[in-house]
Amino acid sequence: MKRIYMATAALLLSATLMPASSMMAAQNQDQDKQKTDTTIQGCLGGAGGSYTLTDKGGKNYQIDGEAAKLGDHVGHEVQLIGTQSGGGDSSSSAPATFTVKKLKMLAASCSK
Repeated sequence: MKRIYMATAALLLSATLMPASSMMAAQNQDQDKQKTDTTIQGCLGGAGGSYTLTDKGGKNYQIDGEAAKLGDHVGHEVQLIGTQSGGGDSSSSAPATFTVKKLKMLAASCSK
């Protein structure tokens, strides 16, 4: 009889904890997603599917995104929202790669 009570208690406890742990996992994923989105702004350059952005501080980014949308904004000052990878430390000579999720044109030409 004790085994039945113990098994029932364990089953009820696990059923109670599962939804809470699922909600916490979903919240953590949302927070991780929010942390990884970055906004950069600067002059978009490039052609033929290879694009770069140079910000006002002179930092260069290799831009990865939908070529049709990027190509329309070469020579414009833009704001990009997306994720950055690589090139984050000062010892690296390679530019950071930035994957675009959203693009907003700020000006029809780049300011010097």
